[in-house]
Amino acid sequence: MSNGALPIVLHGTQVKGLGLGSSRVVPTINIHLLEGQAHDLAGVYGGFTTLQFPTYSKSFLSAIHIGPKPTLQTHIVSIESHLIQTKSLCSDYNTQNITLKLIHHIRDTQAFATIEALKTQIQKDIDIIIQTCGRLDDTSDEPL
Repeated sequence: MSNGALPIVLHGTQVKGLGLGSSRVVPTINIHLLEGQAHDLAGVYGGFTTLQFPTYSKSFLSAIHIGPKPTLQTHIVSIESHLIQTKSLCSDYNTQNITLKLIHHIRDTQAFATIEALKTQIQKDIDIIIQTCGRLDDTSDEPL
């Protein structure tokens, strides 16, 4: 799959997921892309997720996964974002408007033998994202 020239900005809406991330792996916000946006970006990315509320927006350093989840035996393409360095649960953010900014391609989607192996890899991905994207200042509150 092509990840194109980075950064890539995608716009979408928050949708309800299956609850697998929160209960078995890491909590995520699930996103449905607006029409006409590229869906051929399978992989794990470091970047920013901006949640847009009625009077302000807030950006978070994020681990963003696009594609199927073969370890969880879910082969439907999904888009989900784990908000790094926040103590809030993703379910605490109830917003419809979300912008994803893909900064750094971390790895391709892959299957792992166990959920524990997947969790270990996700932590490694997060460490890489903090090192490569954490220096960028895109995490402030922005009044609208």
